[in-house]
Amino acid sequence: MKTLQSSPWLFLLLLLEVGTAGCGTTGGTSTFVLRPPSGARPLAKQLSVAAVIMEEEAPARIAVAVFEWGKLDTNDVAHIAQSLRDTVRLLPSSPAEPPRPQLEIHVVVRKYVVALSNTSGAVLARVAWAVTEEGGELIHQEEFYCAKKVYLVGTIGLLKDSVHKAVVQRIAERSALLASQKPATVVGEVRVKGTYDSIEEAAAHLPKRMVSMGNPGLAGLGGVGGLVGLAAPRAASEVGWESFMPPAEFDWKKYLGQPTTP
Repeated sequence: MKTLQSSPWLFLLLLLEVGTAGCGTTGGTSTFVLRPPSGARPLAKQLSVAAVIMEEEAPARIAVAVFEWGKLDTNDVAHIAQSLRDTVRLLPSSPAEPPRPQLEIHVVVRKYVVALSNTSGAVLARVAWAVTEEGGELIHQEEFYCAKKVYLVGTIGLLKDSVHKAVVQRIAERSALLASQKPATVVGEVRVKGTYDSIEEAAAHLPKRMVSMGNPGLAGLGGVGGLVGLAAPRAASEVGWESFMPPAEFDWKKYLGQPTTP
């Protein structure tokens, strides 16, 4: 199985624009750019990002005796969209006559769960994305999960940023392969750390129980990291990650306004 390390599109973090993030403690996120490897071949087809949106019921939050910070908002989605667009713009291209055909990327954040205590934090996201050709014909679609966690030291914003980077990297790498006219089997073999094909696999990498110790006010970051009280647990909550996930696959035909088979 092809891993991230062997992928021909191993993206590297180029820039983190902290100034756009707001407060990472309360959950503010950043924009960033992922740069493809030097010497990457020009794409056979041009890529662009049509839209990055979230479903109305996507944001969810679990706060165990801490401030209820970090819920996914429109600023977060805008940062994901800008980061993906900036990353795609860096993909190598060359003049072509006639102009290269274009592929468009569509992304929908279907669920984004932020769970916090004063000893740990975790995020589980479910993302659907698709690629269309000019004229709107659907040529690729998939849904995947991203799971990230942090213990004792960190911020909500940095935790969410790590999720966004994994999401953008997976979509950018797989889109680059599609634009290089690689078969779907090759595209599906590319793996990005922190992303998973099933909810069971993603949830296995997250805490099943969130605990806050002592006085939550001692948590210097109000949720993740900082000074933690050494008293007995003050509050705890079981996290049923699977219960937050949408029951059905995203309907791309309906979203794209295409007729469906009866």
